[in-house]
Amino acid sequence: MKIFNKNYNDPSVTKEIETIVGKPFSFRERLKRRGIGSTKLHVLEMSENLRPYFDKSVNLVYVSIEQRPTGMIVYMKGNLNDYRWAIPFYHLSIFQSDFYSIHADGAFLKLDLKSIYPHNAKFFERLQLSKANYQEDTYTTN
Repeated sequence: MKIFNKNYNDPSVTKEIETIVGKPFSFRERLKRRGIGSTKLHVLEMSENLRPYFDKSVNLVYVSIEQRPTGMIVYMKGNLNDYRWAIPFYHLSIFQSDFYSIHADGAFLKLDLKSIYPHNAKFFERLQLSKANYQEDTYTTN
């Protein structure tokens, strides 16, 4: 699980994130994709290994997601610091039932469906399509 402190602009961290999930999309690509980020998503539950990265004094916990060419970044707000969880597509699993669940590297976030629909529904469809295309490209090139 790769979680980085967002408060410090360290070029080596930026390079490592780009190695894991790819460089940010260009402005033109962002327009073509009709956006590459979610709005605030309400977290219902999280795995214990993610708990230290969130503000313990707040009952409502929110995250936002940015899509990258080979993965995604989950932005988490903590007490004093902000964090970025870089998840490559080959580690990412997304499930939908009474909630939306993101799993990677033994950690998970359960997101409230009300925070996803209707505002983020298209974003999650594009994210899952990109993940499927990435896996298809990976398997056909090997």
